[in-house]
Amino acid sequence: ESEVGDFVESEVAVVAGGKGEASTVAGDYRSAAFALELHDAENHSSGTYAHSLWASSFQLADGGENVVNVTLVDEDDLYGSRGGPSLSSAEWLNHESEFEEVNETFDGILTQSGILAIQGEFEEEIEEEEGWRWPAVTYNLVQAGERGLFFVQPNEASVRYAVIDTNDDGTPDALDPSQKLGDEISRSFEVFARQPTNFQSSDLSGQFGRVYIASEITTGELILKTEVNTITFDGNGNFNYAEVMEGHGHQISLSASGPGYVPITDPADTGTFVVDSSGDITEAGGEPADGFINDTGDFIVMSGGDGELGSYSELDMTLMTKLPTDSGPSVAGKQYRLQLISMKLDTQERFLLSSSKFNTFLTMASETEGAISGSFLEVEKTTLGGQLSVSTDMVDGAEASASISANGATTITVGSSEGSTTLDGFFNADASLGLFALRWEPTEGDPDELGLVILTETN
Repeated sequence: ESEVGDFVESEVAVVAGGKGEASTVAGDYRSAAFALELHDAENHSSGTYAHSLWASSFQLADGGENVVNVTLVDEDDLYGSRGGPSLSSAEWLNHESEFEEVNETFDGILTQSGILAIQGEFEEEIEEEEGWRWPAVTYNLVQAGERGLFFVQPNEASVRYAVIDTNDDGTPDALDPSQKLGDEISRSFEVFARQPTNFQSSDLSGQFGRVYIASEITTGELILKTEVNTITFDGNGNFNYAEVMEGHGHQISLSASGPGYVPITDPADTGTFVVDSSGDITEAGGEPADGFINDTGDFIVMSGGDGELGSYSELDMTLMTKLPTDSGPSVAGKQYRLQLISMKLDTQERFLLSSSKFNTFLTMASETEGAISGSFLEVEKTTLGGQLSVSTDMVDGAEASASISANGATTITVGSSEGSTTLDGFFNADASLGLFALRWEPTEGDPDELGLVILTETN
């Protein structure tokens, strides 16, 4: 019911958005995504905590009026998981990678309100021991300003089934819908940026706000980290990395002995940034890197990962937006679509994976006061092998207070009797886009939930 409700919200927003002009978003794009997942088993025998990262290349072409022809060229995936009955008796730790040349084309609809809607198809996958079904999902990519820059935060789920051999050739070739094995729920962020055609070092200059999230899975514990700081580029391929100061770096963890929290700091540094003519980042600070810069030179994405089967799996993503130079961004009277994913690692081995539904908004009445209204999906399980439950938290006019510095550095706080949610990050120069690390901190205790939030101004 929760997933269907999200689908209806998405469809209504597209119908009401008016017709856009497809030619304005045409070009070559790169994308990068970060996801957190929870799985269960029907027989209660085991469950999975997982993370994934993928990077893709796309081509968007004008299909006439508001139709965008989208071609997925290729995709590079990293996936890691920890599974078993509980963290104390976990049975496996996976880390795997896959690169695929796809060259698949499908259509999207661009609205005047800045939504690129792509209808995903019903999918079915069959492997030797099990198979999956994914229901059709509408992917609503939200445009930031009038640029070739989009964000999507889908709420996806699949059902896992046993497989059967229908033609007696010794190879499973069909799902057995009468033998459900479990549910798998994924919450992700993906950013799409149009690539430049003749990028030069001089195109990258000024101060950028950096928001970083990382996930680590080891044999001993599960770890999530966030960091917020700035990086300044000089236009000659060099950068100054500002210190991650106290209060702007956080690490939560969960092991068999319970949850943990450690504040993070990171010293200032300098280095070089190597970018090719298409905006692909190949080196940062003297080390190989994978990332990209958009065609207007004001947004940067970097991602990476490492791991070893049975030992560890590490994934991270960095988002950066160019900051104002003269006066602080103005948010008064603006409405923002709020896209959120977060994970709580709680006592009694409790996991809570949260995400926003599509029509969730922050409306700013002034430069310092606003309100959040909308719905949030909450996926919960207790112990690694516990059963998943999904609920919807409705929010209507939750008060949000903001503090915005002249360079766009911003703190947004939403309080309650139980604790406070803090969004720590940045607005860009025209306040059309905000990037934030999220943390939840109970009234008595340390933060135990971290995540990402994207705010995009609505048209």
